[in-house]
Amino acid sequence: EASLLLFDKKIADKLHKPKRKETVSEILRREVRYLERFKHPKLLQIWHPAEDCSDSLGFATEPIWGSLANFLGKCDRISSSVPAEIKESLTDLEIKHGIFQKVIHGNVSPCSILITKRGCWKLSGLGFVEKSSTLHLPKMAQPDLDYLAPDLQIYGKATQACDIFSLGLAIFNGGVSLLDAGRSSQQYHRKVEELPVNLPKALTQLPCELAELVEKMLDREPRHRPSAQLLSMNKYFQDPLLLALEGLVTCEAKTVEQKKEFFSLLMQTMMREQFPK
Repeated sequence: EASLLLFDKKIADKLHKPKRKETVSEILRREVRYLERFKHPKLLQIWHPAEDCSDSLGFATEPIWGSLANFLGKCDRISSSVPAEIKESLTDLEIKHGIFQKVIHGNVSPCSILITKRGCWKLSGLGFVEKSSTLHLPKMAQPDLDYLAPDLQIYGKATQACDIFSLGLAIFNGGVSLLDAGRSSQQYHRKVEELPVNLPKALTQLPCELAELVEKMLDREPRHRPSAQLLSMNKYFQDPLLLALEGLVTCEAKTVEQKKEFFSLLMQTMMREQFPK
């Protein structure tokens, strides 16, 4: 069983400039190349490379149900019902595992977080890892404006702190970003200015141990945001049950000795902690 992701190039026909049409396809090709290059258990696995023809572009991946955005209610393209057992909150995104210590994702949002049929959360949307040399891209070839850091969108400064900001917007947001701009750059600027006013209310909906961290992640000043390493060391992400589940997901990538150590710790955790149903 696999999932086939297919892009119908006719969708880009409304972009009258040929170069802009090709930009959309190239972003998808780039995503497949990066997913193949960055081998990691928390990235979407490519099972068959991209195949390109005149009217479509497609590639195969591990079986997926949909994106986090689908689970949060944007199911206009999903026919089946949401599995009842998938009710987890966004607590374990791949950035904190060091995948992007040397590159910038540039498009962290609920749409780029995919959930497999096994219930694993995988990061995709790597088509914007390399920043485009032009700012005049068609909207369908742009990252999700609602989750872009202002230092990237307004000032064009691409740093790892941009991904931290995007992750902060994606955590526990119920599918609606605090920068819900509706693809309007003017609306985006207004939402950025209103963020200091709207953020405190949003933080009251988060667990106490996470609220302070998210506030720092959404700081307008990039140097005040926590690094990916500090993010992973936060108490909230050190929950024994969360670490146990994380270890099970990445078990296949461990060595024999690492597996022995992990299962020994897992047995101790199961004796101390009660796993939720």
